[in-house]
This record gives sequence, C-alpha cells and structure tokens, in this order.
Amino acid sequence: MAVIETGIEALDERLDGLPAGTLAQVYGPAGSGKSSLALTIAREVTPCCLVLAERLHRRRVIEVIEPVAEEVLVARPGDLAAQDEALQKASDLLAAGRVRAVVLDSLTFLYRFARGSSTDALARLFDELGWLHEAAREGGGLALVTNQVKGGQDPQPIGGPGVRHVSDVILRLEQSEGAWRRLELEKHPFEAAGCAFDVKVTRNGLR
Repeated sequence: MAVIETGIEALDERLDGLPAGTLAQVYGPAGSGKSSLALTIAREVTPCCLVLAERLHRRRVIEVIEPVAEEVLVARPGDLAAQDEALQKASDLLAAGRVRAVVLDSLTFLYRFARGSSTDALARLFDELGWLHEAAREGGGLALVTNQVKGGQDPQPIGGPGVRHVSDVILRLEQSEGAWRRLELEKHPFEAAGCAFDVKVTRNGLR
C-alpha cells in the first residue's frame, strides 16, 4: 500500500509514514503537541487544506508553514456550521486529487460550543468524518484530524467507539519531559498496535 511521509522523522522511520487513502486520528490532552503535529503534516503533505478550529495563534501557524504557505489553504471556522462547510469543500478537493491532504485541528473543539443537543452535534461530527474518509479513499490522499480527550486516569478521545471505528489510523500523543512527547500507535491497517516512539515539539513543528 502507498504511504505518505509526514515529515516527522520518528514516525516516518517507524511506520514509513501514514497510509495513503486513509483517515488518521491523533488524540491527546491539551498541550501534548497535537497542533504542532497537524501543522507539520500540513507543511509536508502539500498541496493541503488546513482547517483550524482551535484558536491557534496566527504567529505559530506562520512559523511552521511559512516555507510552503502558498500551497496550504487555511480555513478558520468559528462554529460547527462553518466547520461543516469548510470540510465539505476540502473533501471535494481531496476526492478530486487537487490536494494531497486535509488536516483538521481539532475535530471536537467547536463541538463543545454547538447549540442544540450533544447528540445532534455528534451526528454532525460523524458526517464530517464520513466525508473525509470517503474523500481520502477516492483521491488517494490523507485526511488527518486531531481530537481532544475526556476522562480522568485513562482519558479517551471525544466521540467514543464511533470515532474510533471510522478512523483507519489512531495515534495517541502524550506529554513527556520538556519538549518531548510520546506517540503511540493504537490502530493501523497493517501495523501492530502498541508501537511507541518519542517526538519533539520544536519551533518548526514536530520532529
């Protein structure tokens, strides 16, 4: 199966990158480096649609993607409806092969502020994941979403088993010492779960 190199050295060395035509989910607590990972992949897998639902500072975004800024289409949705719209357009581009990747940081940030019932909001997130999954498969590119966690001693990604099921690849990102983070593989089409390795948050993203 074709793979897409992420530009994250440790990940590419251990897994040869991420499988093309798949939906990947990276989850972890606040401050674990999810946004840095998302920006790094947006920079390395171009052309790319980068959907920033998190309130990530513009300076940080430019710091990482500046070398290829003209090849990264950036959307900053302010609510879940705007996120729907941005992802529909990005999915169309991915399915048509006009971009190699769609990166969403993060899937569930705006979900927490959505009006109406949480069930309705969660159903919309599943719709978004469905668009991304199908688009990646059709276009042979990569769809990657970051996700927040809930729970205490054993935090799990928001969305529960449904979000896990639709994700082809799942990586868990945890804080370690200083700028170092621990990235653990939980799901993969071909690799065994449990593989873990260290990555570092730097000014230029994750490596």
